Amino acid sequence: MRINSFLLLAGLLAFLFSACGAEDPSGILFTITSSSSLTDENSSSSVIEEYSSSLDSFSSSIETSSSSWEPYSYGELIDKRDGQTYKTIKIGEQTWMAENLNYAYLQPTSTKDSSSECYNNEPDSCAKYGRLYLWSAAMDSAAIFSKDGKDCGDWKYQNVYENPSCNTQPHKGVQGVCPESWHIPTKSDINTFSQYANASTKNFNSIVKYWLSGNNDDIQKLPQDSIFWTSVEKDTGDATALIFNATNITIRDDIHKRSSHFIRCVKDDKIIQVEHGEMTDERDGQVYKTVKIGSQTWMAENLNYAYPLQDSSSDSVSWCSDNVPENCTKYGRLYTWNAAMDSASIVNRQKGAIPEDYYDYTLPGACPKNWHIPSVNEWKTLLGLVNNFATDLKSASDWVDDGNGTDILGFNVLPAGIGRKSTCFWTPVQITYSLDEYSVISDYEKAFCYCFSSNDRGVSFIDNVKEEAYSVRCVKDAEAFE
Repeated sequence: MRINSFLLLAGLLAFLFSACGAEDPSGILFTITSSSSLTDENSSSSVIEEYSSSLDSFSSSIETSSSSWEPYSYGELIDKRDGQTYKTIKIGEQTWMAENLNYAYLQPTSTKDSSSECYNNEPDSCAKYGRLYLWSAAMDSAAIFSKDGKDCGDWKYQNVYENPSCNTQPHKGVQGVCPESWHIPTKSDINTFSQYANASTKNFNSIVKYWLSGNNDDIQKLPQDSIFWTSVEKDTGDATALIFNATNITIRDDIHKRSSHFIRCVKDDKIIQVEHGEMTDERDGQVYKTVKIGSQTWMAENLNYAYPLQDSSSDSVSWCSDNVPENCTKYGRLYTWNAAMDSASIVNRQKGAIPEDYYDYTLPGACPKNWHIPSVNEWKTLLGLVNNFATDLKSASDWVDDGNGTDILGFNVLPAGIGRKSTCFWTPVQITYSLDEYSVISDYEKAFCYCFSSNDRGVSFIDNVKEEAYSVRCVKDAEAFE
């Protein structure tokens, strides 16, 4: 009995040590698991690899739980750098500061003694509202706390347009001026947050009360527009910010980096689950790699189904890049918009219901059974996870002009366009000639697509003529998992 107890204790200790895992230097937490939930008559899967990560136990912040309001939960954060205490709030799977950051980041700029300041230069305003920061200070461009924001913004250049581009990979969470184990909000963070807040008036009012004001109007009545920095860079002059107005939350990417705004940090506790597998298209027997990222399952290759239709100007409405058959095998086929959407209803007779938000609209299109053409919002969810950082979705080879990616998620975007310089993917949303007027049912000449290029770090959302030939990626129907 004594021996068995010893073995039990040893086994328990071994499990605990193995469960801790190794620290993932990338800063993003991936859990690669078996994709048993994907099994059906046309799919199979295999585990590729497993990543795990643990936070440093000697963190510069301490968090404790406190009372809660459904569906919110308050806690407390002590910033060990200066001893300040902040209220925190858990909203769904996210944990945010419920007060504005007030750490005195004193790195000088070319024109200022400090890159953070109190409102109206009144010290009492810092205690009441938190500090205002340049974007370079938010990102910790001087790398005082972490190298992940190094050289982002204009902390040492007089002319903002002479600055180097931000060389970070923001989806990983840039610590910036936040306490250790917390980060400046990413695109994924603010997308999730704003979608929840804007879902209903009740949600928005609750966010204003519990998140924006920390349930204490006397402390958090802000003296100017409620603008909060993110780690998303548009270009050398502008960055993205989260903005509150009277009725909703908006996301703007044209906020000048030399303007000063507030910071709310997000806790580093998000886990992205990634599963790799494959599926078989029963129409022609072709096998495709798949990748489940979060709750979405995408083809990890471009569709290569030969759409059986011709039009008045061509003997086909889908073809191989450069008219080379081997290119179809590698890059998939190129489709006109009508072929991608299966406008003739040759493959799928089903027509998608028209939602209130056109950006939620999907169509089965030319995709296999139980798969569909992704909606704009499905693309936004995917791109939010990588902060619109194209490199993380692009293949590690084939792109020209040093445009190769890291393909960190196994999404494998290959350059199927002319000259191997770009690739675009159709969406179901059409556009009229009238500015900002969108449609999913009328027969217009243009439609939206998402485009990757060899010389652009981001993913562009643009409109193109529907007779152009672009790629198709399919997403698995949600009901197919039930």
